Amino acid sequence: MDVVNLLDEPRALCHLAGARAPANLSIDQFADTLPRSLQPVSRIPTWRGKQAYEGRWWFSSIAAHVAYASGGERDLLVWLDFAGSVTQLVRDPVVIVSARTASTPPLRPWLYAQTTDGSRRLYFHAKLMDRATDLDDVLGRAGIEVEIGMRLPAKELRFMKWLSGYRFTRFRLPLETEDQIRAACATPRPLGVAIHGAAQELPYDLSTIRGNLYSQIWRHEVNFVDGYSDLSDTARICAA
Repeated sequence: MDVVNLLDEPRALCHLAGARAPANLSIDQFADTLPRSLQPVSRIPTWRGKQAYEGRWWFSSIAAHVAYASGGERDLLVWLDFAGSVTQLVRDPVVIVSARTASTPPLRPWLYAQTTDGSRRLYFHAKLMDRATDLDDVLGRAGIEVEIGMRLPAKELRFMKWLSGYRFTRFRLPLETEDQIRAACATPRPLGVAIHGAAQELPYDLSTIRGNLYSQIWRHEVNFVDGYSDLSDTARICAA
């Protein structure tokens, strides 16, 4: 069934956490609602024989799974997770219905995020590019940024995807141990040199120290000196 709005202002239809019935909010009311207070409007549809790339991404900064329906959605989740600035996140957060129209399709952002500086952003698929002006008019006045069809640098994304395997807590060591590992790269040096230097001071094998260093690189506690260079023992790293 089509959703029709007969009011003079656009409306935001969403599911508030813990509520049985959907909420019909003004755009300003929706802007005052935190992402963590929302539940997904709908689930990702599945059927027998469907060929797709849906799944769930363990988002390390909020310690929760976030569903994705395509490879592009997963890539953006990887990017945002590595950035480390997202504090709240919800998929399929709202349906935005235009004012007094029965012909304009509702706007369906696929992701709603809030960052450490308090700013909020709605992510839309590229197919809504032709409605970007409408989005800016509707959401910009409420203080919500709009991102449509975000293009991600392939080289950096490939680096992040590989490194994301070390975002889990099993690669972490006691805090004082991680401090000692970082001390081994207090000044810029090759990754392999830092690993062997830490192994001389700690009762851990090289693979454990290597995995922890990768984990600290993911958490931005150790950085690459030369940007997103190929990950090897000769790549130079330095404690953040």
